[in-house]
Amino acid sequence: MPLVGNDVVDLSVDGAAARWEDERFLGKVFTESEREVVRRAAVPAVVLWSLWACKEAAYKVVRKLNPDAGFVPRRFPVGLLLSKDLSMARGRVKTSFGAIPVRVEAGDGFVHVLARWGGVPSWDGIACRVLEMDLPATCRSPYRSARFASMRIRQVVREHLSERLGCRVDRIQVVRPESNRGLGPPAVQVAGAPVDIDISMSHDGRFLAFALTAR
Repeated sequence: MPLVGNDVVDLSVDGAAARWEDERFLGKVFTESEREVVRRAAVPAVVLWSLWACKEAAYKVVRKLNPDAGFVPRRFPVGLLLSKDLSMARGRVKTSFGAIPVRVEAGDGFVHVLARWGGVPSWDGIACRVLEMDLPATCRSPYRSARFASMRIRQVVREHLSERLGCRVDRIQVVRPESNRGLGPPAVQVAGAPVDIDISMSHDGRFLAFALTAR
C-alpha cells in the first residue's frame, strides 16, 4: 500500500525561533552539511524546523516499513531545494529503505512537511490539511493541550473521511495498534474493518495537520 508521513511545527512555540543558536542541539540532531545550511539561511529558524520536520515525516514512513525502527535524527540526512522566500521546498531524506521524497510548506507561523513512499507517484496523490486550533481555557497545560490536540486531529480526520467515503462519522475509527515500541502508526478503519488508505497525523502548539493517501 502507498505510504505517507507528515509533521507540523509551530514556529511560535517558546524557544523555537532561537533554537538554531543552540550548538549542542544542532550537533545532536543535524549533520554538518545540514548545520551549515541552517547557519547560512536568511531565516535560520524556518530552515532548521523544515529540516527537522522532514526527518520526522520520513521516519513516520520508515516506521510503517519497519515497526522496530528507532528515530536517530542524524541518520536521516535531508537534501532540500528551497524557494527564495522559504515558503516551499522539495527534497529527499536518505533512509535505510532508500531516498524518501519530501515536500515542505512554510505558512503563517508553521512548517508542514509531507513524505511519500511506494505507489504515490506525485504529491497530487495525497490529501492534506493544516489548521490552527483554539485551545479551551481548561487546556493550558502542555499535557492537557497535547491530549486535546490529539483528540481534535482525530475528529478532523474522521470528518474528512466521512465526506470522502460517504459514510457516517461514527462508523470511522482512527486506531493505533500496539507494537514493540508502544503504540504503532495510526490506521483507518470503517465499522472495525481496515481500509486501503494510509494516514499520518501531527500536532504542535497551535497547529494540527494530517495527510492521507488517495483510495
